[in-house]
This record gives sequence, C-alpha cells and structure tokens, in this order.
Amino acid sequence: MTWRLATRLAASTVGGALLVALAIANAAGYRFGVSDQAFYLPSILYAGDHALYPRDATLLQAQGRLMVSDELTAWIVAHTGLSIEALFLAGHLASLALLFTAVWLLARRLAASRWTAAAACLAVTLRHRITETGANTFEGYYHPRGLAFACGALGAAAMARDRVGTAWGLVALATVLHPTTGVWWAVWLVAATFVVRPQWRRHLTAATMAAAALAGAALLFTSMGGRLRVMDAAWILPFASKDYVFPNAWPLGAWFANLILPVVVVAVWRWRVREGRAAPWEAGMAAGVVVLTATFLLSLPFIAAHVALAVQLQTSRIFWVVDLFAVLSMTWALAEAVSAAAATPAGSRARAWRPVALTVVLLVASAARGLYGLGVEHPERAFVQATLKETDWVRVGRWIAIHRPIDAHVLADPDHDWKFGHSVRLTAQRDVLVEGVKDAAVSLYDRDVATRVQARLEAIGDFSSLDAPRARVLAQQFDLDLLLIDRDLPLPELHRDGRFRVYRLQ
Repeated sequence: MTWRLATRLAASTVGGALLVALAIANAAGYRFGVSDQAFYLPSILYAGDHALYPRDATLLQAQGRLMVSDELTAWIVAHTGLSIEALFLAGHLASLALLFTAVWLLARRLAASRWTAAAACLAVTLRHRITETGANTFEGYYHPRGLAFACGALGAAAMARDRVGTAWGLVALATVLHPTTGVWWAVWLVAATFVVRPQWRRHLTAATMAAAALAGAALLFTSMGGRLRVMDAAWILPFASKDYVFPNAWPLGAWFANLILPVVVVAVWRWRVREGRAAPWEAGMAAGVVVLTATFLLSLPFIAAHVALAVQLQTSRIFWVVDLFAVLSMTWALAEAVSAAAATPAGSRARAWRPVALTVVLLVASAARGLYGLGVEHPERAFVQATLKETDWVRVGRWIAIHRPIDAHVLADPDHDWKFGHSVRLTAQRDVLVEGVKDAAVSLYDRDVATRVQARLEAIGDFSSLDAPRARVLAQQFDLDLLLIDRDLPLPELHRDGRFRVYRLQ
C-alpha cells in the first residue's frame, strides 16, 4: 500500500466517523427500542417465536406480512448468536455510513472540488423532517427503511458512474428491505435508465408494462384486491389526525416546501446544461425527480377518494428521495456555480475559497446543532443508548416478562410508549390492550385492526381518571389479566417498582 493510498484511507475513515457522529448528535443520540421500533421489534420477536403475542399477532401482522425484513432479522439473531441490540446498532451505523458514502460519490460526480463533496455530506447531517410527511432524512434509531434508503442512494451513485446493473441490484435490495422505500427508488431508476440508456428503452418499457400487469393481476385475483376498496369513516377514524396520511389536505406552506425541491433539482441541472457542465447521467437524475413528483401528483385523486392502496403507499415519501437530490444540487450551486461568461482569473482565485468556506460553515452548524440537541433539548439522553435504558418502567416490564404467563394480557396507559419511553410489547413481551400512537398508525393497513383499535381507545377513555371498578369492567370486557399503572388503586398488588404498580385484574 502506497503512502498516498494509506493517507486517503485514513482520511476517509476519520471523515466517515465524523459524519456518522454528527448525524447521531443531530438526531439527539442513538436510542434502542423507541418510536417505530415499538412496533418493529415485537414483529421481529414474534417472527422468532410465534408463541408470543397470542392476541396481538393479528395487529402485528397487519404490516409485518408486507415485509420480509422482520423474518430476516429474526433468522440472523437466531443463527448468529448476535443480540438484537448489537445487530440494530450495527445496522444503524451501517445505514449512516452507506448513506454518506452514496452522498460523497454523487457529489464527486457533480463537483470539481472535494471540499464541495464534503460540504454535501455535512449538509446531509442536518437531519430534518420532509415537510408534512412520515419521513425524516434519517432517524435516531435503526429501522430497515433507513438501510433501504441508503441502498437506493448507493444505486443512484452507481447510476452516476454508468454502472446500471449495480444500480438495479442495489435498488432491488432496497425494495426487499423496505418495499415502500425501495419502490420510490425503483421509480426514479426506471426514469433515469430510460433517459441515460436509450438503447434499453424498448426492453425497459416492456419490463415496466409486465411488472404493472403482474401487480394488476395480483390486485384483481388475490387477497391483495382488498387494497382497492375505499376506506370508510370507521377505517379512517384512528389515524385521521395524522397529517402525513392525506397530503391532499396539506396547507399551502407544505405544498411550497415540497414542490420547490424538484424545481431546485431541475433548475440546477438546466443551468449546468447551459454552461456545458452537465454529465449525461444528470439528465437521468432530473428525469427521475420529475417522474417521482408526477407520480405523487397523480396519486392525489386516489388518496382524496380514500382508495386504500393509494393511502397505504404514502406517496408523500417520494419527497424523501427528491430532498436528497435537492440538497446535493443546492450545495453544489452555493459552492461552485458561476457563469462561464463571468469567470475571471481573479474570480477563480476567490471562488476556490467558496467550497472551503461552505464546508466550514456547515461543519460548525452541524456540530452546534448536535451539541444543542444533546446538551440543551435532551440532556437526559446518552450519545448512544444501545439497550433499553434502565428505568422503573423497563424494570417493571421485565418483571412481568419473567413472572407472568406468556399469554398475560396487560392494560396500560394507551400513551405509555411516548410517556415512559418504551412499549409494553417490548419491555414485557406481552399483549397490551392498545397502544394509541403505533396501533393507530398500523390501522392504516387493515380495517379490522382499525375498528379494534378505535373501540379499545373509546372503551378506555381518559386513562388518568381510571379507577378500580372501571378497570374491572375493562378486564371482563377484554379478558385482561394485569393493570400496569403509576398510581395506587384498591386492587390486588403483585409488584411495584418506583412509581409503577402491577395489579391483578382477574
């Protein structure tokens, strides 16, 4: 290994580690067992042991049956000896590392300066929500959609280097990991390939039509056909308040924030074409962004009509892909864009500092934002919380897991996940009557689940006013065994830890 190669390898390693650290800080730390993992982790546990969750399996499978990543993860845990905590941390670090690798490779195809590519990577560390959608640019926890997105971005980087076969392989992997993330990268790649490889157009058109025909046949002649039905009011009720589900009802500001993204991509591409700087693959990039935006707009009438499949696809996540290309385009424009007619020797020397200055500004901004998030907004969080945080809530759940039967049915505050940090399905590995936020989100995929969730939420009512007689009524109605609550009630107490009590209901 030459000295130059060793130096580059060391710089890449240090730079990559810095980017990953900044990303974790900008997500206010890495945490295990939070947010969407409240549903994803029990699905993995169920895939590894079908004796778990005898009552909640139907709810878990409403979304779980649409993915294979939970079965794959359960298989890896069972056959490698890795703990799920270690596997998730490794998956999260890999997702971020692959994402920044893809951004670097894409930026190097756009930019003349390595500093500009570094600035693009730093811009991506500034985590943000894609306006009025269910997607953030990355999360503070592991989820297969993050790894799928990184694989799709690597596919785009392969496309930029004219490695179309590699690009398709990576996007196929993304679709396996998380179908409703990979499919948008696939749409982008179809359009990009159509533009970049004109000799493939006939075959690509035929393949696309065949895929559409197969999807149509599946919808018409299999159980998937139920996804073409129109959602009624009872189905919609549990998730009606979630702003990302119905983009047809977006406020004007959300429309502007999202539709400006493809405008930025196309405008920067057209400017580069006029200045003679655009490479052929950039036309494919722009075409993919336009097709994605058109796909979203075409889906709106079906979403407004509450067609189940259109709502379940969450086409607003398209802007997650578009946002990445917009960040790349805008970073390049700020760092390097200048008209050839306006270029002068003196201006060239001044412009050499623009990428460096932008990199420094973004580095300071990312570091400051990360320090503020961890030190001021969430001082209680560790930089990396790789396991469940040892709290009264976690310990009482662990007690239930050890001392109560596997079919025990728990009544807890429907908001316990976000109030106390983790789901009962995770801490206790037991069925819970209802978990308001996550169960409502899963209702999107099955009407029976939706009516079940809504009925249980209405039956519980205001949990803060729950008393012993009402708890006994709920126990009879829903075959409940245990009450997990943070106040004293005149019921048979089985266990307590800190502020939490476990009462017997049957």
